[in-house]
Amino acid sequence: TRSALEQFWAMGICLLGASAAGFPTPEMLKTASEEFSSNQVDAENFNWAPIVQRGCSEEEEHNIKLVRVCRVLWNRYGHWKGFSEAAKSFTITPNIGPEQTSFAE
Repeated sequence: TRSALEQFWAMGICLLGASAAGFPTPEMLKTASEEFSSNQVDAENFNWAPIVQRGCSEEEEHNIKLVRVCRVLWNRYGHWKGFSEAAKSFTITPNIGPEQTSFAE
């Protein structure tokens, strides 16, 4: 378990360092910590339907997967606001190639 946790945090640091935004500043971390420290969302008044609908309509296939995982985690861990906010954080499909594949003859 200890090894898995060490690998988890090491991977997180690597991903942050490789991201376009780079490492967050101490102020950003403090703000996020305060905003999401113990905020719970009222499950009876929270509507997942618009988030799920938007995830389904997105071109990027990973967005609906993000919504699904965040919703499961939100239910499992006491309706923490961080999961419902993360579910709304959609990514854009990167333009990594031509629309049609062509082969040289």
